[in-house]
Amino acid sequence: MFDIVGTKSLDSNAVDFVEHGINFVGRTFENNGIQGKIKKQKFEPNAPFTITATVIGNYKYVKYQKEPYYCSQNINKLTPKPIFIKWSEKIAIFLMTNIWRFVSMYDGQQGGYKLDDIKNHKIKLPITASGEIDFDFMESFIAELEAERVRELEAERVRELEAYLKASGLSDTTLNPDEKSALNTWNSRIWQEFRIGDLFDIKTTSQKLSKKDSVENGKFPIYSAESQNGGICGYCNEIPAFTISNEKPFFVIFGDHTKAFNIVKNDFCVADNVKVLEPKFFNIKFILFIIAVWQKGIPNLGYARHWSVAKNIQIKLPITASGEIDFDFMESFIKAIQKECIKGVGSYLSKNIATTKEIIKR
Repeated sequence: MFDIVGTKSLDSNAVDFVEHGINFVGRTFENNGIQGKIKKQKFEPNAPFTITATVIGNYKYVKYQKEPYYCSQNINKLTPKPIFIKWSEKIAIFLMTNIWRFVSMYDGQQGGYKLDDIKNHKIKLPITASGEIDFDFMESFIAELEAERVRELEAERVRELEAYLKASGLSDTTLNPDEKSALNTWNSRIWQEFRIGDLFDIKTTSQKLSKKDSVENGKFPIYSAESQNGGICGYCNEIPAFTISNEKPFFVIFGDHTKAFNIVKNDFCVADNVKVLEPKFFNIKFILFIIAVWQKGIPNLGYARHWSVAKNIQIKLPITASGEIDFDFMESFIKAIQKECIKGVGSYLSKNIATTKEIIKR
């Protein structure tokens, strides 16, 4: 069904990422495996409308590439053979679920499968009454699944948004005088640079768990460098590496490979490639302000480690006339931004909630 070959690879730590260029696909889950864009190389990129399947690593990923791309090491390319009289993204997705079942058998181990193994893997496909592959069924099946998922997500988001507005008090989006002042005086504020060490203590631990350490109904989250699911790769019953208290109500997790930040308010364990930061000032809106400024200053290094750069960034923060960090201004500013953002969401909610509830009933 497919011509399957190992792709000509580039070292992800040796390429330079650019704003405009050709997709660079690595052994990652996020963004369809695309770690960034690179300049055209001396050899041609892989053709679009093909499937990529990673070979090694703790987790194996199968992705559909719609644009030309280069690859990092140990990624196979699957190109449909002429047996496919019809080829589309939905047909590819239908087949990818079967391919993923094969590669996922090798999850939890750094070693991977052999090229002959995936070439000889058999896939069951629907056929028509005349015995031909039923491409139309595959497309309609995936289309229906996508439509159902959209309905589920819409309903879930409405419920979550309603609950969030009530719990956060943001159902009232009227700005108070302090919040108006924060928005209006942004450009006239005095700013000063601060080192990361002025704002956080870097905590260390010998605990380095992974997804394979997670168990069903585990009590404590395992935080990893991944950006999806809030950085949580599973739950375990190990003794937490970090505990929450009245004196330390939260920590900040930094994903070294993804430069993702997560604020943690419950006891937790950690995987490899994360940095645990203990704030010197436990004000959640202040931390949100810092993270926004800090993350903007960290360059995208693809899947390379970001902490060596991130830890040396100087963060500019507003200060009072006496030279102290202006916590009140930052808190008012964050509240104002939240309210301004929620105005648009609230308008969307009002227009769509009735329609969504009708969809749920169907």
